[in-house]
Amino acid sequence: MNNESKKKESILRNNAVQTIIASLLCIVIGLLIGYLVLLIINPAGAAGAITAIIKNYFYYPSQKAMMKYMGTTLVKASALLMCSLSVLFAYKVGLFNIGAAGQYVVGAGASLYFALKLGMPWYVCMIAAIVIASLVGGISGALKAYFNVNEVISCIMLNWISLYVVNMLLTQVKSESTPYTVDLSSGNKRLFFLTVDWTRSFPETNSYPSVLLFPW
Repeated sequence: MNNESKKKESILRNNAVQTIIASLLCIVIGLLIGYLVLLIINPAGAAGAITAIIKNYFYYPSQKAMMKYMGTTLVKASALLMCSLSVLFAYKVGLFNIGAAGQYVVGAGASLYFALKLGMPWYVCMIAAIVIASLVGGISGALKAYFNVNEVISCIMLNWISLYVVNMLLTQVKSESTPYTVDLSSGNKRLFFLTVDWTRSFPETNSYPSVLLFPW
């Protein structure tokens, strides 16, 4: 019995298990807080609303709809996962990287600018995104290391600077009929597009974020 209890304690002390438990507790606490808010707003319909939320999470009208929503979740989560890794790396070295959003924006903007304005191949666009986003992140690091500027303040400042600079640059490659940039397929003829076929596994999923660029 003592060995079994020790094994259980060791499992509960595992970082991965604690993370999963913490995530599940966050979900439960969120539902409870939502239920309390609904009780204040509409006590009669609070229980039905929470029940509908839980049922809709596990119920899909068809297999096709389930795969569509799963594919959309994976596509939208990919950028969040990469940004979370950047925050985790900074946290491990004792810093708080609140500038992940700005670094992501400036990296994506740099790759688009190099592809659409300068007509560069995919690998140059990728290198440009990595280098420029790293430089923006390095500004906060340098300010912290040499001038003891709080990284939270400098990162928030750079987030907004990055956003407006990218908006300004991408107006040069803006589509005339839409508020978005020109399509990569028509804006850079040197690129060959190989899109991951999400339609087989995830029908009706938007596959634009999964585009891979190759030179002719």
